[in-house]
Order: sequence, then structure tokens, then C-alpha cells
Amino acid sequence: MGLTHRDFFRAVERLADGDTFELSNSSVRIARSFGPVLIELGQQSERRIGPIVAIPVTPVRFVFSSGTESDWKSFMTQFDRRFQRAGG
Repeated sequence: MGLTHRDFFRAVERLADGDTFELSNSSVRIARSFGPVLIELGQQSERRIGPIVAIPVTPVRFVFSSGTESDWKSFMTQFDRRFQRAGG
């Protein structure tokens, strides 16, 4: 993802959307009706575009321990919407 750990954790409350969540240094566990979703953040780095522009990059891993494929797709759609940024 093109964001920092700090950016990610600032947006977690919107993603949880009222559900209970637990934070650690590099992950968040969100309690969904179909079961918990674990989101793990990899090491933060940056992608350089030329000598001036640097974009943050953070690998993200999703772990669904229960639920159906439909539940997972619904969660991912919500995730994508919560983390969209305006572009120009």
C-alpha cells in the first residue's frame, strides 16, 4: 500500500466501523460478525520516482480465520473504500 504505518493506524477506526479492534505495533485485529480479520503490516519503505518524489510503501497481509469468500470480498471492498485517497 502507498502509505506509512502511521497513516494506516490513523484510518483503522474508520475501517473498524464500530467493531471492536486491537492494535499492536505492526498489526490490527478487527472483530467482524463472521470472525476476526488480522491485518499485518510489513516493513515500511519508500518508492522513489526521480530524485525528488518519494512515495511510502508498506506491504499488507490479510488473514481471515473464518467466514465465507463473500464475507472476505465484502470486507476487502470496504477496506478499499476506506483507504482511497483523492487524486488529481
